[in-house]
Amino acid sequence: RYYDEGRLDWTTVDRRIEGYVRSWMALRRVTGLVPLWLERMVYCRVFGFATTLDRLVRLNGRLVLLEIKTGDPEPWMGVQLEGHRLAAGVEDETFVARLHEEGAVASLIRMGGPADRAVLMAAVVRWNWDRRQV
Repeated sequence: RYYDEGRLDWTTVDRRIEGYVRSWMALRRVTGLVPLWLERMVYCRVFGFATTLDRLVRLNGRLVLLEIKTGDPEPWMGVQLEGHRLAAGVEDETFVARLHEEGAVASLIRMGGPADRAVLMAAVVRWNWDRRQV
């Protein structure tokens, strides 16, 4: 976040995460990715949930929702990104930026499987049902 805001102080960066920061920096440099929203909390009034999205970025002229991770993408991350899309009220593409410990350019992995919205809706319905049972 501090790098994207233009206020990163390298003296405060723990050596254990320095490679991940450099991985993000390399991705930005190589792709020209431009962050528009940083760690923005959004609320979905229709379904009554909030979420915090990592980044809304401009990438190759397109708006993209981006989740930043230090590990390999898991199937649930597509559901998480679908929640971001619904709450933010956008239909943008979704990706995970997989940062690399050694500082190599972060990998962009497209997310958004066909079942992600259905799984999200099932979770929201279940959560709302549980709340009414108390």
